[in-house]
Amino acid sequence: HTHTHTQQSLSPRLGSRARRTTTSVAARLPLSPLFRCGLSDWLPDMAANFWLSSHCTQWLLEPAAVQVAIDRDPTLQSTDDCVALHIYFAEVIQKLANALTFKQQIAATAQVYFKRFYFKHSFSSVDPFLLSVTAVYLAGKVDEYGPSLKSVVSAAARVRRNGLESCWRAPVLSEHVVSCEFWLIQEMGFCLVVFHPYVPLIEYGNDCGHSEELVPVAWSVVNDTYRSNIALLYPPYLTALAALQVAAAIKGKDISGWFSELSVDTREVMDLMNLILDLYRTLDAYDESVVVRQLIPHIAATTAQLDREAQA
Repeated sequence: HTHTHTQQSLSPRLGSRARRTTTSVAARLPLSPLFRCGLSDWLPDMAANFWLSSHCTQWLLEPAAVQVAIDRDPTLQSTDDCVALHIYFAEVIQKLANALTFKQQIAATAQVYFKRFYFKHSFSSVDPFLLSVTAVYLAGKVDEYGPSLKSVVSAAARVRRNGLESCWRAPVLSEHVVSCEFWLIQEMGFCLVVFHPYVPLIEYGNDCGHSEELVPVAWSVVNDTYRSNIALLYPPYLTALAALQVAAAIKGKDISGWFSELSVDTREVMDLMNLILDLYRTLDAYDESVVVRQLIPHIAATTAQLDREAQA
């Protein structure tokens, strides 16, 4: 799987409105009633449909599994530590993507790659700054943006110099990124396809009749969800719906009639809305200085201790 996809139609009713350009290969793929993927070029088998993709079949996780991964990480003293680290490095990845003038979907893909890796490994296994750079580099290549390794390493150096040198001690070198990239791909099971909520969100916004008012707010909500584990837990069409509902509440728009006509599990959307609201409460209380002064030094100290024990 070598492409990142965001073009998804969300129901038969919405699908008739969506613009779709498909090759004969894509046209032969079975299409879900909730997702139809418009493709402008050739795609690997089964990558064009969310329900058949590795994202759906291998990388939608149960909350209990995510919690087990957190509990077994020796560098984390609590779930709150994990939450704070993911917020911090989601922002680092966003800064790297901005420095490279990457589109938002590439930043989002890199943030998903980062979460997938640390679901399987502790924060002491790889320097999270190095993994952030590697995830951005890989996401750019998967999206066919084609960033050069030199440009990514240079962007990382600029971001590091811009206020992160106190905690980002070692500069990232090209050979480090190359080695880390192979490990990242391997640990994700070579599953590079990531579907995002952005295009479904636009389709939903158009269909509910409040696109201009709700979609910009909901888009920001979607961006914020990548600071949490929501992308590991929920399919993107549900994230798009929940973000639109949150935007409607913020803007005072009633879309309940439109929402009731959709063939979706209302309880799941409500649960996801509550997770998003919990995320905003967490962001309100988030203190970056705690990450910089306590958590990142703790990761470094734990890594050094584990290395000493391994050599003993």
